[in-house]
Amino acid sequence: MFDAGSPYTRLMGVTIDPASSDCVHTIAMATPSAMDRAPGCHGAVFRIEDGTAVDVTGGLPRLPLSMVVHPNDSSRPVAVLYERGVDVCEDRAGSWRELGCSGRGLPDSGFFSLIIVPHDPAVLYLVGGCDVRFGSFATALDFGEHREIWSTGWPGEQWVFRIAFDPRDPDVMVACSKNGENEGVGRHEFRGTVMKTTDGGARWFPITGSLSLDQEFYDIVSDPRCPLSGDPKRTECS
Repeated sequence: MFDAGSPYTRLMGVTIDPASSDCVHTIAMATPSAMDRAPGCHGAVFRIEDGTAVDVTGGLPRLPLSMVVHPNDSSRPVAVLYERGVDVCEDRAGSWRELGCSGRGLPDSGFFSLIIVPHDPAVLYLVGGCDVRFGSFATALDFGEHREIWSTGWPGEQWVFRIAFDPRDPDVMVACSKNGENEGVGRHEFRGTVMKTTDGGARWFPITGSLSLDQEFYDIVSDPRCPLSGDPKRTECS
């Protein structure tokens, strides 16, 4: 059992090392003080290996919201940070380097999560996020070293919460979102949506069909028995 102690209020999740199930990383949110102007923006990263926890936060400036670990190199987790920024850990001691922020291929705003592309672990998808105004989807090649915004077709102000991959063709994906400007109250031009891509995220198009758009879409799954490239009606969202 791991207990981060009183300096931390909750754990943000667990990332399992793909090379060793005995090694995991977890993010702990710091307990805010009475004078904290931005509660929830600071915390720590712990690597837990063979039952021993090591703080590998290093010089991270803000709380990581999500992280992934390179499938072939457990010493290289990548994290998206609160408000903005993508950082990679370059050694097991917790030496972090900023990969992307304003002026480095990404906007000066945040993402919700990182996703490793199933057929190519060197490619990451970044989805989000708070104050993201470009469609909330970016791709990062070479495990984060080179980044591009891939939002063609996305309406503005969408916060993407989840992506589902086609079980046979990972270049085919569907994604669901809510509107980040009006918190989903349903103005005609600012609504949640469900989008699909058939080229790995370079271009997107809506597949809302008979869905009511005056709502928010937080999760989406694909029936593994029915590829997305075949019958999009088998995609389910909630």
